[in-house]
Parts: sequence; C-alpha cells; structure tokens
Amino acid sequence: MRTALGFSQEVLARKAGLSVYTVSKIEQERSIKASVFTVDALARALDTTVDDLLHGSERNQAPVEAQSAKQDNSARSKRAQTANPGRKQSGD
Repeated sequence: MRTALGFSQEVLARKAGLSVYTVSKIEQERSIKASVFTVDALARALDTTVDDLLHGSERNQAPVEAQSAKQDNSARSKRAQTANPGRKQSGD
C-alpha cells in the first residue's frame, strides 16, 4: 500500500509520526505487537481505514489469485485441446 502511493518508509514514518525503524519492522512482520495507536497512525497516513490496512490486502488478494488460477486452467485446457483435438477433456 505504501509503495502504491509512492511513499518511502521515511515519508510514511514522518506522516504517521513513527520512526523509520518501526515502519520497517512492521513491514517485515517482525513487530506483530503494534499498538492500536500505531496502526491508526499508519492508516491515517495512508488515507485508509484500520480495517483496510489490516485486512484489505487479504481480501483483494484472494480474487486475484482465484482469477489467475482460472486463467491458468483455461490456458492448459486450450493447449490440451489443440494438441489432441479429437480427445475429450476430463470435466467436459
């Protein structure tokens, strides 16, 4: 989220009133015990909600992964049909 906004760790830390060390450790998931105040400050600095900050990437990631898997399966099926045009594919 930070990089999508074009923020460096230094810029985010300054906007949130945190140290660069804290931002770095949170991004590396080495500081899982971030306080409510820290998470709120990060959300405000990133112009998002705490909920989206904590869960948004997970919600957005799943549909992308599912779509990618469907595309991969579709491409494999098309290649198999091209290689064996008279053969019926399983699941057809």
